[in-house]
Amino acid sequence: MKKFTVSFFVISLFLMSCMQHASDSDADVRVTLPGNSDSRAAQYTLSDISSYEVIITNEDGEPTAKTGAPGETIYFERISVGQITVDVFALDESDYAGAHGSTTATVKKDETTDVNIAASLLYKSDFFISGEDGAWLAQYSTYFKKDAKFKSYRNDVEFSASATDGTSVRLVNSDIPYVYVNDITKYSVNSSNTALKFSAKASEPTAVNFYFQDTEHEPLGIVRQCELGTDFNEYTIHIPVRQKTSGGGVTSDPVSWRGILRAAVSSGNGTVTIQKPELDASAASGSGWNPTCYPPNTAGVKVSEGNGTSYYSFTFSDTQAYGGLCGLYTEPSRIPPNASISGGPSTAENVTITFYLYTLKNGIQEIGITTTTANGFYFSFTPDIEMFADNYEFAAVLFRVSEPTTVQITDFSFS
Repeated sequence: MKKFTVSFFVISLFLMSCMQHASDSDADVRVTLPGNSDSRAAQYTLSDISSYEVIITNEDGEPTAKTGAPGETIYFERISVGQITVDVFALDESDYAGAHGSTTATVKKDETTDVNIAASLLYKSDFFISGEDGAWLAQYSTYFKKDAKFKSYRNDVEFSASATDGTSVRLVNSDIPYVYVNDITKYSVNSSNTALKFSAKASEPTAVNFYFQDTEHEPLGIVRQCELGTDFNEYTIHIPVRQKTSGGGVTSDPVSWRGILRAAVSSGNGTVTIQKPELDASAASGSGWNPTCYPPNTAGVKVSEGNGTSYYSFTFSDTQAYGGLCGLYTEPSRIPPNASISGGPSTAENVTITFYLYTLKNGIQEIGITTTTANGFYFSFTPDIEMFADNYEFAAVLFRVSEPTTVQITDFSFS
């Protein structure tokens, strides 16, 4: 891999007081940034780089950051004398790090220190990062609602790509509950049931929720809960065809939709590495409804498929977590008059199940409650047209339980 060199000139200033200790003194740091060139390395080129961010971290762990254009010189004032860490990120037009380099230096009183950093050009990834408040890369704004807010997660996430292993992500900011790792490709799903296969691993064994979701029309997608090991394993998400609903129930007309793979990675998952997924029609399932859970990174509910594909079981350890079914196709002219959900016996009787409808327009809204019996449960509701967006969407029916238990969903129908 080709590299380019960034030179840093560390210049100290005279102390204002001879009584001040050297470790408490301040000095200036001047960083000269490289210009553009046509050199190529891996998948990124230096001509892709439009700006730089330089971060100087002192011995107390306090960072100072500044940005500049190629060829400029950045001045840092009042940098503490002592050892510093210098990081440089070369950014493309979307604020993506196309190269990174890091080194340490010592700022000394009355001396000038020259530091050279070799910053390696990185591979372009098949994935991008997003969170609850939007996407990392601006050009992927079309994956989200028009009023979505966008921010940079680059300083919160360690993100790298390899030509052989795929994309690796580690969330380093524990104040952020999770970030989505999104496959850039949108997979078209038509009248045939199909499946998405991908490989993943982690730096240490961990559980990660993967979703297949149409982010333009769906608040939450099909979940596949994966117990990742330290070696690559292959996983499959079955993608049943979506069917339109009408006043008389479900029609036979399929809905063509486009989905992406998303992994909900939290700070407790370590480094998660994903290889680019592919559709595989030969692994299709005949299941009609799709399991899901919320929040996306929740470990509070385990989802398992019953014998064949006739039902799903949801085992709750956290009563604040949601289980549910996604893929409810709705549009204002075709809202069904009644929908019902029934289930088999749970692990406990007299457990209250609270149901919610999750839509793009209104988020999560409570729609009713029921109680488990020795024979199971039954719940019905009438969808409210005011809860849905103006265009079609795939809503989700979610549920919570009053105490830890297993809920088995055996039927979800319209009438």
